Amino acid sequence: MVQYTAIPYDAEMRVLVIYMAGVYIVSSNIRKAEALALLPLVVVGVFPYFLFHLVWSGCLAVDRTELNSLMLIVQFSVQAVFSPVMVILGFGIWGVALVYLILVPLSASIPSLFMLLRVLSLSRPSLSVFEGASIFWSSPLW
Repeated sequence: MVQYTAIPYDAEMRVLVIYMAGVYIVSSNIRKAEALALLPLVVVGVFPYFLFHLVWSGCLAVDRTELNSLMLIVQFSVQAVFSPVMVILGFGIWGVALVYLILVPLSASIPSLFMLLRVLSLSRPSLSVFEGASIFWSSPLW
């Protein structure tokens, strides 16, 4: 039995490369300890951001741009409300980053559900074109 393990190791390798590049950029250019402490949140946020853009591109592919605007409206309105609330409650930049990490998959999940319901509601294709051919191919050869 063949096991394909390239995808998990590839994903882990990408996260490691992003983290190492971020450490280099923050330590050499920004030189702030609090920015280095936020770097793991940025690395964790790569996957939800990827899912967000995957759904975004899927909505564009099926010409449902109203779902793209819904994604932006949900993300920005909830972020505008909850980011200041997290700062007021004392969570600071960590709270704002947490709100962003939660909002990206949340705003991508709404159009994903619409797309999934649309795909499930599509009618099955008709095979009436192949009915004559199936009679021909199912006849005995002798």
